[in-house]
Amino acid sequence: MRLIMMEYRGNIRIFIQETRRAMNILRRLTTAISILTITLLLGGCFNLTTNPSTDDHEENPPANGEGENPPDNQPSGANDSDPYIPIQEYTGEGYELDGGELTQPIANENLPEIEEAVKKFFIDEYKTEVIVHNVVGAREAATVFVESVGEPHFYSFAVVPIDLANENVLLEEVFSENGQVEMAIVTGVYAMIYKEEMKNIDDYLSDIAIEYPVTGMSVEAIENVGGSGFATEYYYLSGLEKAFDGIVEKYKENPERSRDEWEELYPKDELDPENIFFTIRLHMDQENVDVDEELFEKLEKDIESIDNVPPGRYSIFLYDNNIDPRNLQGSRTNVMERAVPNEIIKP
Repeated sequence: MRLIMMEYRGNIRIFIQETRRAMNILRRLTTAISILTITLLLGGCFNLTTNPSTDDHEENPPANGEGENPPDNQPSGANDSDPYIPIQEYTGEGYELDGGELTQPIANENLPEIEEAVKKFFIDEYKTEVIVHNVVGAREAATVFVESVGEPHFYSFAVVPIDLANENVLLEEVFSENGQVEMAIVTGVYAMIYKEEMKNIDDYLSDIAIEYPVTGMSVEAIENVGGSGFATEYYYLSGLEKAFDGIVEKYKENPERSRDEWEELYPKDELDPENIFFTIRLHMDQENVDVDEELFEKLEKDIESIDNVPPGRYSIFLYDNNIDPRNLQGSRTNVMERAVPNEIIKP
């Protein structure tokens, strides 16, 4: 009988341990589903697997759901009936994720601890020093937007689970979306290898912004809610890890490699442009004006014909002056685009 009781108690302990493990996995899965919205909106790895360079935020509903009131920190100029504000005013303030109204106060009370935990996570997992720019509440989690220090340069994010029942931040359980940081690393190394070519596309788009009444996303907004690899005010990059076979492992071995060392590992003539995605996103710089069709046609022709730019699949989006601060959506009706399946392929 004693042996039976010991075996019974042992089985109970095993059952409890497995139940706790399953609940932990379930909590993380629920959090991951909630945070998936970020990657879909920002051109991350999840939309790469199906429709890589589509600007998915045009097809997604507002992050807080239809019919909900805008958050208390919504920028001035936005309101319930018309959430849009001029792109020039957008800094990332008012960005929201599903469930964040419950977790944001808890995150705000633990910002120093969250920042320290996320920095440690990137050092431990990716040997990367990061700057923490913003913390946004999500369903049972805080989403932490970061920027890498030095090169390779990229933006990304991590997730810190939050126990709502006990109002605890689970600092030991920080994780990243599957493949998202890896995609960011790919784009950062890519920008290093193609430094001169990147400068050419930067100069071209800067000249366009000088000659025509258009603008891009502010650096502050990119820092606070960008989280999507290498990005500038006029475009962002997405990439598949197979663009550079084994690159993440090599990065973890030595993140301090120079540009020449990276190019020696991954010669330019071996890159498949099908695996790198440029999304050019411009906005008209004046309110209440339509998208300039002639400018859009010029952008198409120029990108098709321009030489000495980075190889990849180029999509172009030209919006009016509006952006929804809650979810990075541009106007759904006043936009011109050249995207999947008709991207411009630059070899």
